[in-house]
Amino acid sequence: MAVLADGSVRITEQDGDQFSVSLVGAIKFLTKGAKMGTIDGGAAARIYDNDPGDEHAYFGRGYVQLTWWSNYAKAGDALGRGLDLLLDPELVTESKTAYDLMSHGMRTGFGFANGHNFVEFFGGKKRDYKHARKMVNGISHAEDIAKIAEAFEDVLLASRKWVHMPPPVSDEIRGMPKPWTSHSPFSGF
Repeated sequence: MAVLADGSVRITEQDGDQFSVSLVGAIKFLTKGAKMGTIDGGAAARIYDNDPGDEHAYFGRGYVQLTWWSNYAKAGDALGRGLDLLLDPELVTESKTAYDLMSHGMRTGFGFANGHNFVEFFGGKKRDYKHARKMVNGISHAEDIAKIAEAFEDVLLASRKWVHMPPPVSDEIRGMPKPWTSHSPFSGF
């Protein structure tokens, strides 16, 4: 991968196919007949070996296990971060970035979520952990993951009886001094 003078990035895959990625994540094929992705175990093309850019591995990272360089480029743009995830894929492992990526996908159906969003599976009386798996990796292991999610939900719901929350504060009195402080107009009573 090489950053070009205009700020865009040139990607050279191991099979020699080249692509450019604009500052807004638009992908353009530079090699005639190029296809994204390479065959595992294939020999590297000479153009790949001689490319002066940096080599990055775009394996699964973050809470949703983001993969493929093209998804890193699109995700960075979707989060308003430009090409920084493409240029530094380890950023996806940072908690805030991983959460932002997961949250955005679940709310919009973008990227890893395969066009599915949270409200398709949850809300009101809907609670469908099995089919919510479609947001990540189709329905692979959907029943196993649904059981884990249901058990986790049960733990969270059971913990409510042990958490003592103070009553909500009305916006009308928020920020007013408490009657027992020395700065209160009620002190001295």
